[in-house]
Amino acid sequence: HLQQTGMLRSVLLLLLCQFLPLVEICRTSAEAQASKEESVSQSAPTLLQVTLLYRHGERTPVHKFPSDPYKQLFRPYGSEQLLKEGVRQHFELGKYLRRRYSSLLPRRFNVTRMHVRSTDTDRTIMSAQANLAGLFPEQCSAAADGAAQLPACYPVPIHTVPKPTDQLLKMSSPCPAYTRHWREFKLRPDGPYASAGRRFAWLAERARVGTGWRQGEPLGISELWKIADPIAVWRSLGLKLPDWVDRDVIAGLEELRHLKFAWKFSEPKLYGSRIGALIARLVGDMEARLAGRSNKILQVYSAHDSTVSAFLSAFGVFNNLQPPLAACAMLELYSDGEVRLFYRNASTTTTNSSLSADPPLPMLIPFCQKPCLLSQLAKQMRKRGAHSDSGESMCELATDSSVSKTTVTTDSSSNAIFIVLFGLILCLAIALLITCWLWNKERQLRLEFDSNMFANHISKTKDC
Repeated sequence: HLQQTGMLRSVLLLLLCQFLPLVEICRTSAEAQASKEESVSQSAPTLLQVTLLYRHGERTPVHKFPSDPYKQLFRPYGSEQLLKEGVRQHFELGKYLRRRYSSLLPRRFNVTRMHVRSTDTDRTIMSAQANLAGLFPEQCSAAADGAAQLPACYPVPIHTVPKPTDQLLKMSSPCPAYTRHWREFKLRPDGPYASAGRRFAWLAERARVGTGWRQGEPLGISELWKIADPIAVWRSLGLKLPDWVDRDVIAGLEELRHLKFAWKFSEPKLYGSRIGALIARLVGDMEARLAGRSNKILQVYSAHDSTVSAFLSAFGVFNNLQPPLAACAMLELYSDGEVRLFYRNASTTTTNSSLSADPPLPMLIPFCQKPCLLSQLAKQMRKRGAHSDSGESMCELATDSSVSKTTVTTDSSSNAIFIVLFGLILCLAIALLITCWLWNKERQLRLEFDSNMFANHISKTKDC
């Protein structure tokens, strides 16, 4: 029995000696892996700044037509106004952004480190308010401040400028350069705009009868875009459509709506003359943040579908589809200088669904090799003509050849006018000098004549 016990003890000791090296190897490997993970986490770039550009939420129609069956339904809200569903969409989007950027953003708005700007439009300002309520939940805890008389959400400053001077976000603000380029695009004889006018002539005739369009008034592509607006709102809200709006009409109007955004910013001189000022602003803000000259961690821009489509077109990632309600582009800057772009273009309009479930799409910027560094992005944007130091230069002093020729011609004309005026002034001055000289000469001769006459008179008097 003692012999068997000794043999068993020997076997156990042998097995233990065999496994001890394996245990040590595993322990060493685990420590090395933990050390590696710690090193990676320490060297991983951190998020420095986020820029958000989003479209407003669900709204009432912008346009109407004579046979519009829902004029009275929307009258209490007014034209182009944010609806309750639009408020919900942006509140849900704000909650999603809170979860995504919780490590960067505090739970209360900080005016020194954050900035919010909107177009001077009711629906975009209200969308920003709803979004910020979801993004900064502690702004909406009035009870915690012990002030029951305060509103449900403590206000956040939202900055705007008048529509006619908003060259940053309002794509319909006055811009002669864009107006000229867009007119040239539409007037191309074999261009897509003219081709679509012929292809959708049947839709124009159907719409003329169905909408009660006034006889004699033109009804082309631009007018069909206006007709498509209220019909899209009715469909989004689940309202009954008029009988003339069948599947073919819906499909035609949908295609035209998407073509509008595919065309309007399809070329560098189109998107460059409209979104160049915003791109320059964003690049400048990121450069200041990366260099430590700024402490801004959040930039928010509340705008329109046209703003979002122009922005994405400048980055070369636009999908040629109208940005849906509450669509959001997210531009992220990291501590190593990398810039990442995401686009959240899935929005739902039913009250029992949540925008929070829709993940954003990573956008690979085609002209900026991954990792896309800020310095490289800024350089490429300038090459693409999508970077302008000011809205005024972007719209008034475009750099295309036709404008350059016009500028040269104008400068030459100005020089010629200046030379003519200078010549006239010089001639007048010479004539005046000659006149003065002649007048003085005549005066001297008259004085000499008078002196001689007086001398002769004195001489005759003496003789007498």
